[in-house]
Amino acid sequence: MEPIITDNVITDKELHPLYVHLISKENWYLNRHSFMEEGSIDHKNRMFTINLEPNPPYCGLLVEPGSDLWKMFVGLVPFLEEKNNIKLPNYVARVDLNSCYHGIKPVMHPDVAKVQDPSNNAISIIGHLTPVWDPNWGGSTWVEDKEINYTPGRFIVFNSRQLHRGEGPSVPINWWRIALNIILVDEFGKEAFLREGWDRDILEVKDIHLG
Repeated sequence: MEPIITDNVITDKELHPLYVHLISKENWYLNRHSFMEEGSIDHKNRMFTINLEPNPPYCGLLVEPGSDLWKMFVGLVPFLEEKNNIKLPNYVARVDLNSCYHGIKPVMHPDVAKVQDPSNNAISIIGHLTPVWDPNWGGSTWVEDKEINYTPGRFIVFNSRQLHRGEGPSVPINWWRIALNIILVDEFGKEAFLREGWDRDILEVKDIHLG
């Protein structure tokens, strides 16, 4: 599918305190990888892989299902649906964050494997969360052969089986390039994830209203 791009999903005023909150989190890990092969969504194996070349690690943060941060990010899904007149899958397989440093270029990769998405309906959402960004810093998100400039508050919706990557800044800067990643699946995808041993709760979008 052609990526759907929506700007100002999170406003400049909201991005600054959010960015400070995110970089203050204590549970970032430093050895996240992207993998081209099937099953790349298995974060447990990915986190403990050391493979510096040609696929250097970057930083990741897993957002706990049902947490306040999870609810805030998942709460943006209905807005994206209404803004773009689209219907997205109901179940949230993953919400996490990544941060790339200067010069890093993760490999092109899908977010889900075929076995995890039997109906080919899984959807990925990427959000650009760094509040200050100069276009000369690079840091583009690529979906297949489409380059999408890193723009604060910009969100991108695409099929989770499409190859993509987010590049680190091309020059040294004093900001982390932070991106949000949400993966949505339908009921068949939920069942497939659980069969594959997925170890996180898969909640519905409507569960943002719990608690």
